Amino acid sequence: MLHMSHPSSRRQFMGQSAGLLAAMGLLNANFGPLERQLRADEPALDLISADIKRLITRQATPYNAEPPAPELTSQWLTPTRSLYVRSHGKIPRIDEKSFRLSISGLVERPVTFTLPELQERFPATSTLATMVCAGNRRNEFALGGRKAPGVPWDVGAIGTCDWQGVSLAQVLKHCGVKAEAKHIWFEGLDAVEGHGDPFPFGASIPLEKAMQEQPGEETLLAWGMNGDPLLPEHGFPLRNVVPGYIGARSVKWLAKIIVSDQPSPNFFVQDVYKVVYDDKPESTANAAPIMEFILNSAITEIRRFDNNLRIRGFALAQGSLGNAIERVEISTDRGKNWQPARIITAPGKNTWSLWSATIPAEGVKTVTVRAFDRAGNSQPESQKFNIKGYQLNSWHTLPVAGAGQGA
Repeated sequence: MLHMSHPSSRRQFMGQSAGLLAAMGLLNANFGPLERQLRADEPALDLISADIKRLITRQATPYNAEPPAPELTSQWLTPTRSLYVRSHGKIPRIDEKSFRLSISGLVERPVTFTLPELQERFPATSTLATMVCAGNRRNEFALGGRKAPGVPWDVGAIGTCDWQGVSLAQVLKHCGVKAEAKHIWFEGLDAVEGHGDPFPFGASIPLEKAMQEQPGEETLLAWGMNGDPLLPEHGFPLRNVVPGYIGARSVKWLAKIIVSDQPSPNFFVQDVYKVVYDDKPESTANAAPIMEFILNSAITEIRRFDNNLRIRGFALAQGSLGNAIERVEISTDRGKNWQPARIITAPGKNTWSLWSATIPAEGVKTVTVRAFDRAGNSQPESQKFNIKGYQLNSWHTLPVAGAGQGA
């Protein structure tokens, strides 16, 4: 396993990986030690905004939290205070004045931008995109008798926001991408611990994804979220946002972009975000990194009124080009019979749809939901356990409060 390293291990790392980097054409790329770019008088620490502290903490260190399920679908555009927080290390305190973004590797013109330079050089744009963790709904694996390691997410590691920034494709065109380039690497300013020397979180995406410019598809270098600057826990001052891909490919506190002919060797690309069914090293090595998020739906609220049940939830199409939700169905007999739910927001590319249904309450003990997308995908009834707990998208079932044991 090879990952980017901190200065303390740079000499050893470069010695071990010189052959790989030479093959990648990156020996002269800006692949050196992580520039922390932190205020000299402040250590890296968890900076949790007051509104964010109201979330349900799933892991205290590093900080990971999600909103209560009913809050998820209270409105289509997720308020900043209600977006889940996924951290792999401590949330860094970054000085915006000293912040720099470097772009190097297989480009004609390597460049380093300050945030104002990036904002002034390229036209500002925005995109609506759903962010979802690959481990969303992970805690449901335990219902089948096997608990998956990792953050024990319920259904709340998801949200849809309006992101402001500049098009990554435009920035890459400015730098002049070389013909042999195939992948774009991203590296953050956080320091992940627990795997040897601390190292930055990283990701990579295929070049063709990075160069997409269609509305709702283009990758952003984002400094804003819902019309305000990013909060520290959401990547201040800069992050990338990759519509249609799992949240792990949208790197927070983004400080380095490397253009390569190979996927990133970062630990979180090569070892972590993969669906595998055993712990054999060769299984992980041979598995492809997760890119697109998967078709999914969930119930977020069942509310009783008069003699009825009002049910709400979300559905998300698989993140393929131009895809959207086709229909949503619910069942009160665990999948024997189905009835349509009402989609209450227009289906969009790489954004969730919210849905609702009102049914008679008498005799109903559980409610199950499943969704279908326009690419022909449907959710499976059940799902094989994978040891990292990723991409769970089987039918979602909730008991009705006060109805006794489910049938």
